[in-house]
Amino acid sequence: MNRIMKVFNKKTVLGIYFIILGLLAIFQLFFATFTVSMMLCAFLLVIGVNLIILAFLNKAKNGFLFIFGSDLVFAMIYLLCWFIFRFEIEKTWPLLPMFCGITFLLYYFLVNRKSFGLFISGTFITLLSIVLFFFSCGFFPKEEGLFEKVLFLFITLCFIAIGFFLLQAGQKERFIDDKEDVEDE
Repeated sequence: MNRIMKVFNKKTVLGIYFIILGLLAIFQLFFATFTVSMMLCAFLLVIGVNLIILAFLNKAKNGFLFIFGSDLVFAMIYLLCWFIFRFEIEKTWPLLPMFCGITFLLYYFLVNRKSFGLFISGTFITLLSIVLFFFSCGFFPKEEGLFEKVLFLFITLCFIAIGFFLLQAGQKERFIDDKEDVEDE
């Protein structure tokens, strides 16, 4: 890993960025549908992927790089799809916070399994975004107060699930502490 870090120093990475930006600019010249906004999104997508790679190469400082890089990748994919397909933002806006929640879950499962806070917040944000996405796309009937009732029920069930999760985690810690006390005697 250290050898890879030596090969990709700051000047090399900056050079690769300029080459990619130049290639995207040439691509933009030949294809009229590829706008400057799309070019900027594609360039930021490359930067996000680079941050994720750096996070995996440098385990000591990987949290911020992984989360920021992943959010940047998801946001740029969302914007590129919006530029290409022109879907309605008022219906698909819950996808952006959902990407943030998925990033927290990916960080928990791929990098740091000890961070229960990221797991809980990632699950909550992802599930809440899915509920909001279904409402914004019209999957539920437009009855008066139905949105508030379903949202309240969802948040209440999330609190109960978080409580059970924390109880289970507390039991595991108590079991480990009891086991250590027995070994000490």
